[in-house]
Amino acid sequence: MADKKISQLPVKAAPEDADLLAIVDDTDSTTKQTTLGGVKTYLNLFEPTGGTAGQILAKNSATDYDTSWIDPEVPRLTTTRKATVAVSALRLVKFDSSTHISPATNDAAYSDAQVIGMALNSAVIGGDVAILLFGAATDAFFAYAVNDNLFLGVNGVITDIPPSAPTANFLVRVGSSMGTGAIFLNMEQPVSL
Repeated sequence: MADKKISQLPVKAAPEDADLLAIVDDTDSTTKQTTLGGVKTYLNLFEPTGGTAGQILAKNSATDYDTSWIDPEVPRLTTTRKATVAVSALRLVKFDSSTHISPATNDAAYSDAQVIGMALNSAVIGGDVAILLFGAATDAFFAYAVNDNLFLGVNGVITDIPPSAPTANFLVRVGSSMGTGAIFLNMEQPVSL
């Protein structure tokens, strides 16, 4: 075989594991050979095995190659406001002012049905309430079938039963179920019934 520059060599369209590759050993500046299969095996050392569809690779520490497959986090948007009245955790809430909230409801005025989010904790009058404005929430209380639409009920209750007149004045879709124990909140505007 005559000596040629690498750029002059023909391209092999579908290399196989047994094909030989030339490498330069930088410890003694000599050219050596390995197989494509050997290179692939070496490169696979840097990617952990396992994982499932949709997972992402994440660092466990600052140590090189200390990685594992994880489920990506679902984005969440939260805020904190003061309770105008006592508020229970996992109840849908509305603004009373720019600094205060109370339970929303579907059986009163339009302003009472304008859901801004879900209380993540219980609070007494004047207490701080963490509010999930958008995103996923998990709790054993959520016993809805996957993909069920979720709605505002009376006094901030989340329900999978669409409200109807004459018991409700408004239909407010607030999100959907991700299966038992998890919901995804994405509030919509009230629709008059």
